[in-house]
Amino acid sequence: MDRLCCFSGSYTKLVGGRSSSSSGKGKSHEGLIKFGFSLVKGKANHPMEDYHVAKFMQSEGHELGLFAIYDGHLGDTVPSYLQKHLFSNILKEEEFWVDPNRSISKAYEKTDQAILSHSSDLGRGGSTAVTAILINGQKLWVANVGDSRAVLSKGGQAIQMSTDHEPNTERGSIENKGGFVSNMPGARVAFVGTSPLMCNQVDWERGTSFFGGIMNLLDEITQTEWISFFAIRREKQEKFPASIQKVITLLSSYGIVVGLWEFSNVLACGLYLLMTMMLFCSSPELLILGDVPRVNGQLAVSRAFGDKSLKSHLRSDPDIQETLVDANTELLILASDGLWKVMPNQEAVDIARRIKDPQKAAKQLTAEALKRDSKDDISCVVVRFKG
Repeated sequence: MDRLCCFSGSYTKLVGGRSSSSSGKGKSHEGLIKFGFSLVKGKANHPMEDYHVAKFMQSEGHELGLFAIYDGHLGDTVPSYLQKHLFSNILKEEEFWVDPNRSISKAYEKTDQAILSHSSDLGRGGSTAVTAILINGQKLWVANVGDSRAVLSKGGQAIQMSTDHEPNTERGSIENKGGFVSNMPGARVAFVGTSPLMCNQVDWERGTSFFGGIMNLLDEITQTEWISFFAIRREKQEKFPASIQKVITLLSSYGIVVGLWEFSNVLACGLYLLMTMMLFCSSPELLILGDVPRVNGQLAVSRAFGDKSLKSHLRSDPDIQETLVDANTELLILASDGLWKVMPNQEAVDIARRIKDPQKAAKQLTAEALKRDSKDDISCVVVRFKG
């Protein structure tokens, strides 16, 4: 079978054996449908974990457009596996040309089972997925697990073609399987103090390793920001907004020393607060801000491939939507949550519609997400159906 992924494009700055950024483009056999992609490594202290597929191929006398985003966590082995195998598994289903929906669902299930059976090699991580299959430029099937998203533009209007699988919306399913949804594990901690924080990153890492398994930073530290200002009185805290960005803005207007760290369990948060009070801040004033809901206090999506330790409480069956590509269908955007956390669907569509070259549109979207301080890896595929 023809290879199912496309990597044409420019690549820069290798990190952890993979490119920290990449982009490329391609088109259908007749050249009527074009695509472009852009992937940019986020600010987290780990190698790039986003993978993509963007390709046209011939199969059974039909032209297929295959597009996907795989957003990994706790390593890149699972999204890498999906990039190599998921579309192949879908197209191997005997019923694919008769019943694509059923074939996609079965292939997702079989692929997840294969990942779990190879967990000794692939590790304990997992991945979201959003896949799009275009047949003869006329009919589109979109499937997803997790929070990677597909958005279609018809007549300039953004239409979400995927479902964000979040723990709060599927709490019942998680609890019925014996799991729980909690905001506190994974809390973000903010502290303020009257003296600048002096903390060497290497020394910090050595300090955390001393606690061993007690200080379990599941995905390491994914967000660090330092702002040096003056102090603020404790009674001002009640005016702090809930949003972290608004907190930073408000605090900086009063002039504060601010540190933000993201942890994956309550104990780590508590230890960090104690260390902060004892070592770094004089007269500290502390804030604890709840993080996004997480399955068993760990995973911020309710459906994913892999994640063997959580699988008894997770689902991997996809939501699937199909649509006809008509004269009003302009473009399709697939992207990881590194984009969608900072940009509404309609704005992404508006940006992509203004740029005829889909590669430039994808690069503009990832660049804009970076400008908005998106911390996660950012990956984007733009498919343009009409010039």
